Amino acid sequence: FTPASTGGWDWAFFWGEQERLLVAGAVVVAELRAAVEAELGFSCSGGVAQNKLLAKLGCGLHKPNQQTIVLPEAVGSLLRDLPLERLPGLGGDLGAQVKEALHVSTAAELAAVPTARLEAAFPKQATYLHELAEGRHHDPVQDRELCQSLSAGKTFFGRHRLDTVADCEHWFGEFACELHQRYTADLERNGRAPGKISVSVGVGGGAGKGMQGSSSHSSRQMSIDLGRTGTAEQIASAAAVCFRRWAPQDGRPLGVTSLGLALSGFRPAEAGGA
Repeated sequence: FTPASTGGWDWAFFWGEQERLLVAGAVVVAELRAAVEAELGFSCSGGVAQNKLLAKLGCGLHKPNQQTIVLPEAVGSLLRDLPLERLPGLGGDLGAQVKEALHVSTAAELAAVPTARLEAAFPKQATYLHELAEGRHHDPVQDRELCQSLSAGKTFFGRHRLDTVADCEHWFGEFACELHQRYTADLERNGRAPGKISVSVGVGGGAGKGMQGSSSHSSRQMSIDLGRTGTAEQIASAAAVCFRRWAPQDGRPLGVTSLGLALSGFRPAEAGGA
């Protein structure tokens, strides 16, 4: 805010510590959004508030490519008409039970329920429900853990079933190209490479199609040394080795209805790729 934009008032003069912290957070979010757009070419929105719940709700208020600060005095307005299922943990069975038992449908209606009635209906969750309805959420912000595997797959039902090894290996080549792009991106970000590759195969039976009369799933895996210079061809070749360990050699139609390819066992990347 500036005096010119606020009719001569410098609203920063009236800010308390909470407001100043939120504004400082908004500066950080603006810098992060600018960095994402500069490096990746994507615009994104942001929310800044006292906790994750309010920040997430605020983030959706102004899109695209904008950000919102949820000040403490605005929390009531933000939650007033918020559907109950938008609150964490209330999008499923518990939310349905709360609606039915208390005849409420919004956060404000839940907040207005007397404590005694709430405790009688939901003795174990009463405090949690009351705090959520008032926008109080204590879950900490945590760094997202690194994924433990990269996978790609596809289903092939009906006339699209895969009956030959060559058909299946074609798709492993497609999966390998996708996984190679994702592995190299992960390598650049996190300096690690996968040490294991696995293939999963689903076979659907029925009416004499495929090798078995009922559906079944199998998997095969092996070590792979991609290091820092692994190629899509290397991934596809290893996938073919795994698959041929499963595939029969008697010429019967395979009847494959699903294929999957995954890279896992990440470790610090060495030169590798041989």
